[in-house]
Amino acid sequence: MRNHSHSGNCPHHSGIGQKHAPSVIAATLLRCVTLILVLTLLLTRGAHELDAQRSDNAGHRYTYGQTLTVTLELPAGEEAPEATLYLQVNNAATSSHVVPMTDGTAIYERDLQKEPLPPYAVISYWWSYDSARGQALTDKRIFRYIDNRYDWQTISEGDISVHWITGERNWVSQAVVIARDSREEIAEALQAEVQTLTHIYIYPSESDLVSALQLSGHNWVEGVTYPALGVILIAVPPNADGILLMQRTIPHELTHQILYDLLGQQGYLALPAWLNEGLATHFERQPDPDLTLALQTAQREGQLIPIDQLCFPFPKAPEQARLAYAESRSLLAYLEATFGWSSIRALLAAYRDGLACDSGVQHALHISLSQLERDWQAWLKSGGAMATSPSWRTLAATLNNSAPWLVLTAIVLLPALMGAFALSHRH
Repeated sequence: MRNHSHSGNCPHHSGIGQKHAPSVIAATLLRCVTLILVLTLLLTRGAHELDAQRSDNAGHRYTYGQTLTVTLELPAGEEAPEATLYLQVNNAATSSHVVPMTDGTAIYERDLQKEPLPPYAVISYWWSYDSARGQALTDKRIFRYIDNRYDWQTISEGDISVHWITGERNWVSQAVVIARDSREEIAEALQAEVQTLTHIYIYPSESDLVSALQLSGHNWVEGVTYPALGVILIAVPPNADGILLMQRTIPHELTHQILYDLLGQQGYLALPAWLNEGLATHFERQPDPDLTLALQTAQREGQLIPIDQLCFPFPKAPEQARLAYAESRSLLAYLEATFGWSSIRALLAAYRDGLACDSGVQHALHISLSQLERDWQAWLKSGGAMATSPSWRTLAATLNNSAPWLVLTAIVLLPALMGAFALSHRH
């Protein structure tokens, strides 16, 4: 029989014939090697568990627009003179900050009034330090820099999340419906795939939104999109007027998001402002009547902004910015009426490939930017803009949808009308 020892040593064998010695030695060596590997794995696992404990001592807190504090506490028994914080904002270049240790704790503080962070940015950070046990590197922590001055409520449907501060849930649920339906409409027209989760944050007033955006340089604004983050910020009062405003701002901002997904970062940056904002205003479900008035006034007074001045960026003055939006909406309507959506998509593809504002038009439409402007202005003078107003668009859609029934009605009524006509002529 074989007697097996279950101690921590290699197994000891007795009573084995000499003719089996080589195989016994081989088996013994195999068991020793196996035992060594097991012990090594256990030790390695212990080391990994220790490292995990060492990486569990980092944390952060912030007050929106005021201060950001990131801390590191060393495990008990460890010492280090300093630690280095690595900070990354929206996956941009990583900055490093050497922070002295006091009683095993490093504290990094950032004045967000002097060194602001982009609103709703994604922040990543991690620490490294050297101690007697060697170099340690903490796990990467990630958080979104949301406006934590408010207690946000959230309602979600699929990959759309709407966050709000005040207002009834049923009221906010309409924002989800508007976002869902608008996104489907925009994606179908542009033949684009929605790739990014969408977070819509609703502020109850424009002053609240401007306050949140003050560090990012926005002043005159109803909404803003951070397409790389999938974040949309809008100002909507929690009442019936707010629903009408959501029908304007949500499709507008979603258009920017979908264009970013369609064109990529470089293509989106190459997209002329007049085309970007023209598409966004086109898909608004409640068009702004002030834009129509601004366009009519500028056209009558000969004060239209040249299109080449609307490539990048829009004017900052509110009145000129309003006119820029109005012209962009009208120019997109002209493109749709004259060239169709296939040409608009070809124009987007040209800018996705990096073409300049004027050369993109030449490539996709086979006319110069200046010729496009002349043709558009001639179209305006001939009353072409009326065909793109909300009432005319509704009437045109109604007639288009009713065309088969109108033809059938005419076929049914035509004999009766001809009979009546003939009878009247007999008398």
